[in-house]
Amino acid sequence: MNPAIAEPVFRFFKNLQSAIDNPRNLRTVIHTLSTTWNT
Repeated sequence: MNPAIAEPVFRFFKNLQSAIDNPRNLRTVIHTLSTTWNT
């Protein structure tokens, strides 16, 4: 697995987990997703 890909993916799943725990974090997850795709 390419580390450059693995890092954002890992961060995304970590954010996703926290969003499940705290729905307010969903905004952060969406922001992270959009920044990941735009880069």
